[in-house]
Amino acid sequence: MKVLRDILFLILMGIAIISHAMDQDVQVDLLMAKITNALKQNRVADALPAFAQLESMEPTLQNPLSEGFHFLYIDTLDKSGNHAKALSRANIYMDKFGKQGKYYDKVIEIMSRLQDQVDQETKVAVENKAIEKKKIEDRCHFIRVRFCAIDKETMKLQSGNFEDTDRYHQLKSERDSLLDEGKKNHSCEGVQAFGIICRSLSPDDYIE
Repeated sequence: MKVLRDILFLILMGIAIISHAMDQDVQVDLLMAKITNALKQNRVADALPAFAQLESMEPTLQNPLSEGFHFLYIDTLDKSGNHAKALSRANIYMDKFGKQGKYYDKVIEIMSRLQDQVDQETKVAVENKAIEKKKIEDRCHFIRVRFCAIDKETMKLQSGNFEDTDRYHQLKSERDSLLDEGKKNHSCEGVQAFGIICRSLSPDDYIE
């Protein structure tokens, strides 16, 4: 009886494995059809998710993805403007297929064209990031200094027994607004310690 159960179990496992393989084959065909249709309609960016999904499936596929698939992925990334990713995929292609690759010459051409372009894009991205960081730092400095100027004027009003209540409420509203902005901007360090920062500034630092 146990032997019969073991045989039935093995048969069911075999059926499940075959069914899984068939399901994978169907899924691969569907994804390839998506890629083909997107490229025919010149919608290169729409093909990229299918490429990525197929590549993630490769370790579980019975047959590895073709060399043509890997080249087409590089070419599609290049045409869609994903130059850094295209260059990365080209390096992977070289590691995988080398000079013996069917598309070696074409991949070399893509790599030589993209290298300078990717370097320039990286340089621009770094420069833009530095500019944005400087803008944030300048804004944070303004918030801190203006906050201190408001505190200074508020103390004067308090010493005068709030003779100008409208001005006091105006300053309080601006102070609260600056405090909220500083809290939302994670680059503005020390927003909770503005009182300490204010005492560290000289009178010439205040923005009236």
